[in-house]
Amino acid sequence: MWVMQTYLTTVWGLSVSHAAGIINVWNGLTFFLPIPFAFFADSFFGNFYMLMFSCFVDAIGLGFLTLSTRQSLGSESIGGTQKALFYIALALIAAGLASRSVSQVQFFKEQEEETTHSNKEEGNCDCGLGQKLTCCVMAIVIIICSLVLPFIPSWSVRFGIPAICSLLLLLIFLIGQFCHSSQRKGPQGSPLTTILRVFVAAISKKSEKLPEDHNTESFYQSDDHVELTHWFRFLNKAARILPTASIEEQKKNKWHLCSVKEVEDTKVCLRMTPLCITLVLCGLVFSLGNTYFLEQANHFFGNLFYL
Repeated sequence: MWVMQTYLTTVWGLSVSHAAGIINVWNGLTFFLPIPFAFFADSFFGNFYMLMFSCFVDAIGLGFLTLSTRQSLGSESIGGTQKALFYIALALIAAGLASRSVSQVQFFKEQEEETTHSNKEEGNCDCGLGQKLTCCVMAIVIIICSLVLPFIPSWSVRFGIPAICSLLLLLIFLIGQFCHSSQRKGPQGSPLTTILRVFVAAISKKSEKLPEDHNTESFYQSDDHVELTHWFRFLNKAARILPTASIEEQKKNKWHLCSVKEVEDTKVCLRMTPLCITLVLCGLVFSLGNTYFLEQANHFFGNLFYL
């Protein structure tokens, strides 16, 4: 994907700005999709099935990307079928990268905790030699592929090698996991659900008045005692205990009564919004790395070899 800018300008014949626009939209989609995928992983599927989904979608996307080349379809020009396969491939690869980013690290942590626990029970010493060896092999493969792939003239081969590797790794991952008798953790609940619950509970009590003292028994406290703040005061109504019903009855409906800790956690997320907006500038700088800078490097080395 790093050389996609070169592929669009040389093979498709697009302008630098047009190709950069496609790549930037794809990058933006890749960075946005982890938000909904994190919700699905935490609420429904769990890290294992989300990681399996990412490997499967990534392999299909790279396969479609290979089929979208002119050499694969045997055509001399870029047609509608190639464009359709190409854009579908970009969407699938973005979904694969996004779902992997939210599940891979957590899944590895679960595996590490399980291995450590089993080694303690059996009295073995886990020095992490296997993990270090795996990381070294991955680094070597990435370096070799980064040096070799740019010298392959055929784009179908350039895209086909990662597609085959991705398919093989998917098969190895499935064989290893289904042969390994481990207790996989299911969905643990998503923080996004908690934020949504706080907003729904606050809106449902919009006509209720808040007491002047925010730290009274009128608010529902969980096991972790947290003091209410004056930031986003409207959300405090989500933890307001109504006098019309018992607290036990209200606690049964989690979408109508939230704890003070859940309200304060939601406020923390809202206060981070200005910081997240400033990261847009970082995205603008990042977008130059695999678009305009890559074109500059190609022109520089092209002129150097010509001289």
